[in-house]
Amino acid sequence: EERRRAACSPAAASVAVVAAVVCLGVVAVGDQLRPTLRRSLTLHAMPRAVVDAALSAEACVNPMVSSRSFWTGPRPLVVQWEDELRGWELLQVTDLQRHGDRWLYRHDIVGNVCWPKQLNSSAQALATECGFDRDSLWQQFPREPDPYSSPAEGNCDLMQITLSGLRHARRLGKLLASEYAKGGRHPLKGLASTGCAPGTVSLASDAVEKNERTAEEVYTGLCGWAPTLEEFPAESVLLNRTGMGPGTPLWLLPGVCGGAALEAYGHEASSALRESAEWTTEVRSLVEEASALNGHPVPDKVADYRPFLSALIDCTVCHACLDLDDAPRKLLNDQGLPDGHGLFGRMDRAETAGVLWPLEYFRARSASDLHRYARLQHGAYFAALGDRMQAAVDSARRGDSWHDAPEVFIEVMSDTDISPHLFLLGLTEDAAVRPQWLATLITELWVRGSGANASFAVRVLYNGLVRKPCPKQKGCLCPWESFREMLKRLTPEEEECRPFYDNFQ
Repeated sequence: EERRRAACSPAAASVAVVAAVVCLGVVAVGDQLRPTLRRSLTLHAMPRAVVDAALSAEACVNPMVSSRSFWTGPRPLVVQWEDELRGWELLQVTDLQRHGDRWLYRHDIVGNVCWPKQLNSSAQALATECGFDRDSLWQQFPREPDPYSSPAEGNCDLMQITLSGLRHARRLGKLLASEYAKGGRHPLKGLASTGCAPGTVSLASDAVEKNERTAEEVYTGLCGWAPTLEEFPAESVLLNRTGMGPGTPLWLLPGVCGGAALEAYGHEASSALRESAEWTTEVRSLVEEASALNGHPVPDKVADYRPFLSALIDCTVCHACLDLDDAPRKLLNDQGLPDGHGLFGRMDRAETAGVLWPLEYFRARSASDLHRYARLQHGAYFAALGDRMQAAVDSARRGDSWHDAPEVFIEVMSDTDISPHLFLLGLTEDAAVRPQWLATLITELWVRGSGANASFAVRVLYNGLVRKPCPKQKGCLCPWESFREMLKRLTPEEEECRPFYDNFQ
């Protein structure tokens, strides 16, 4: 930032060409001028010596990012998956992912005190990680004091994406580009090696800084330049939780259907959790262990057990993965990072089970109850996913241009949005653990042949590994007809979800 300011000062007039490029935020690409990331100098000027601790723990960041590889499985298995795709061509990609590395949420249940003598964002390690302009392309985010640093102001804002989070998000975008846009075996139509043709990429994000900045960086890594307001206006990108007008990504909002039936389901599941032997005994035992570590009393209400565990998990991840060396040793592995195979891992699974409790509860009662609740609470997402995939299938069968609609959909949400979708796709083991920063659930649509005789199939990936959501699926591909039937079971009827269908485009 200091170099940028110097280059843009009046004293730099003698280097007018450099100043024009840096200050105006443009860079030559072929014979065109394209906008670059407004903060790219900050990203690229970061010293190599800065510790990238998040790359070393499975509880911190998507292993695709840590391994710098689109694929995270054994090479022979990856070769097998590639062989299964011979003769197929990629039509569409949906990437539902978590945001990048960030600072803490507010946790009032522990008074915003992680544990006795906690370090906080006043630490020097966080000065670089949080010391940059927070504003996204779409919104301004004013600086606010960090309650964990009180009475000091601290370097980070609550939920602020860190510099490592920006770098990791950019890296993830480049990994997507390496597979989908830059000379891979099955490059997307319309995505050249120099960037993304207008209209080929769709962005959607929760309207908070960490998500918006992640969306910017993933797009920049994928396409080679930053998104623009002209192509991506705020109203089409940001999930406004209070205003669900036409053209907004309202399918990302859990519970968008609303109504008395969904409310009744919610009350029933909450009552059942409070009376559950699992939560009143096993989970309480974990909460008591957490209390001994963070110095806060065990909550009186069973309903508060999950947020109590969530606070300790969030504190541990943010501190250990961002190089604050003060988390309780019982929660860490030998490298000083969150131990997914020890006490931290047990707490993580218990807290995530709380996120998934309504789904588990209604599944245990009957398949029809599970599907009815899922349609009302999460079905809008599957309705939108099925709609865009069916549109691509219909277009390919007619022989239409594949540029009539986006081919890559990037949707940036949070862990509590991704976990239920993993569960409902039958990926229960993946769903049992909180998705890491930048975790990616990718749904690919493939075609073989053309016109009325074309065949279609779906491949689902989670964090660089092929998953098999369809019944009796053996290879990496699921027939489109089977996947579509699964989506239909999770899609609400119009009369069940008027708020969604009245506004969905």
